[in-house]
Amino acid sequence: MSGHFEDTLATFACLDGEILDARRKAYVKALQDHDWAYEFCENKIAWARGRSERMLLRILRDELDVTWKLWDQYAPMSCRSAGNKR
Repeated sequence: MSGHFEDTLATFACLDGEILDARRKAYVKALQDHDWAYEFCENKIAWARGRSERMLLRILRDELDVTWKLWDQYAPMSCRSAGNKR
């Protein structure tokens, strides 16, 4: 491989890492801001928004937090992974 190609690959790898870090930070912020008790809300709009957020958080968890470490750090006991309900 030429040096230029290797440099390009290294640049993409670095950018990929930065994008992953930014996505993880956004995921943590979303976990912090999520209404974990939305299921008990009587307002249908707030309930629907909470449900949509939870579904998106689960997708992000499966992609960015496969060990559930961050999820379990912010979720209430009733929403934690089975191994961490203490």
